[in-house]
Amino acid sequence: MPAKIKGIEFFSVDVDHFTEPRISKLVHKYGPLGYMTYMILLSHIYSKGYYVNYDLTTAAYLVLKYIPAKFISGKDKLQEMISYMVSIDLFDQKLYVDQVFTSIEIQEMFEIAAKKRKQAEDYPYWLIDSIVKELVRDDKPKEGNEPKLTKKQQRKEQRMVDIEEKAPQKHHLTMAIIEEEYISSHSVDLYKFNELFEKLIDEYGYRLVQEATRYLAKYYKKLDTEVDDKYRYFEAAIKKNLQMITTIPIENRSVREIMEELDNKRML
Repeated sequence: MPAKIKGIEFFSVDVDHFTEPRISKLVHKYGPLGYMTYMILLSHIYSKGYYVNYDLTTAAYLVLKYIPAKFISGKDKLQEMISYMVSIDLFDQKLYVDQVFTSIEIQEMFEIAAKKRKQAEDYPYWLIDSIVKELVRDDKPKEGNEPKLTKKQQRKEQRMVDIEEKAPQKHHLTMAIIEEEYISSHSVDLYKFNELFEKLIDEYGYRLVQEATRYLAKYYKKLDTEVDDKYRYFEAAIKKNLQMITTIPIENRSVREIMEELDNKRML
């Protein structure tokens, strides 16, 4: 059985750390709170090794242990900031899909510290090519004649297990736009769509929001251009159309018919 990965006791920060574009973006958008959140996650990851298996909510609760709630404004603010860190590649986006927090930079720093170790360790979710080869020895006891999986195969198998066992929760209307292929089932904006649908249903009722959601998802497929920020586009479009619908006499027409009428008038 491979040895458990040990964390490191300290990590270095470059003197030009705050001029790094991703750090600048984070501080510009969320200020000291965003940076503090990142450093808490980073320190925790290093204490465990070079990655942690957390979903978004678990990561947010971790941060909340160190930052009092009175300094955090708005529901799910921590989740929002952590998702933004993923979107600007402070954490690896592909592994985040599997609920793994790590990055190439984190692993490079860990590798420097791990080179001094003498015990053999396994390295799941490894992103960089220069694995600490002297730690992965060939004299490990082998079980039977089973073929040894490559690191890539091990990562693939682990991802499939994680996806099956730790699928993120989604609002049923979020699932609807996933089925319509408007967004991916692993989009970093899932929690935003979940909150948006809850608010809209409270304001307009389930029936209106459901029909408007499905119509907009289908309408998007007709567009010739790709939208960069799908959440922002969807939020603006559905709010605008729901407001219009509530000012138009419905009579015997369905919500879909009304939205098609708005579409024909180029009001979408």
